Amino acid sequence: MEQRKMRLDVLEILAGLCSSQVFRDVQKKMKGACFLLEYLMESDGVSTPGTLASLLQVSGARITVLLSALQEKHYVERQIDPADKRRVTVRLTDSGRAFVQEMRGQVFSFADEVCNALGEADTEQLIRISKKLLNAERTAQGQRRKGGAQA
Repeated sequence: MEQRKMRLDVLEILAGLCSSQVFRDVQKKMKGACFLLEYLMESDGVSTPGTLASLLQVSGARITVLLSALQEKHYVERQIDPADKRRVTVRLTDSGRAFVQEMRGQVFSFADEVCNALGEADTEQLIRISKKLLNAERTAQGQRRKGGAQA
């Protein structure tokens, strides 16, 4: 296949994947509030606002807004630490756990559909190639940062 045709095919495929509603839904479930809830689920349901802000790379004010929204949905609760009244802990509620389980089910269902459609050999190839793409992106991003810092 000629290089120009390959380049156009790659761009068309990437654009199609990026604009796919299913991929956008999965991406949404893997960042922000959903990522925070998933993190809480994996860390025994308890953390601190500071740890969560650092994890999401957001300000204290932004994490407060996010936690307030999740608290309104009854997914988390904030409590003052009885051992240290200055410390607040964030706990995942039963509703939050149920939401994370439902979200996981949706994401895993999509992954299963992709794996079933591709078959084992092609799924392994997709994983290998995707890892290569992600590594190339990280390398390019690091080089862009380095170049921007020197300017």
